[in-house]
Amino acid sequence: MPSPAKTAKCLVPSKRLEAAVVEVENAAEVVRLATVAAFGKWRDDRKVQLTKTKRLAVRLSRAVAVLVPAK
Repeated sequence: MPSPAKTAKCLVPSKRLEAAVVEVENAAEVVRLATVAAFGKWRDDRKVQLTKTKRLAVRLSRAVAVLVPAK
C-alpha cells in the first residue's frame, strides 16, 4: 500500500521551491549518486531532474529504506 502524500508549500509567495526528482533502481545507484553529491555535482547527474514549483507532493510506490538529507 503506498504511503500517504507528504506536501510542502513555499511560505514566501514570490519564491519557489526547487524540486529534484531522483530515479534510482538499486543501492549501487544510491551510492553512486551520494558520491556525486559529495562533490557538489548532483544537479548535473543524468538521473536527476530539477524544476521550480510553489507546491510539491511526494508519493511513494513502496517503502524507502534510507533517506539522505539535503544540505
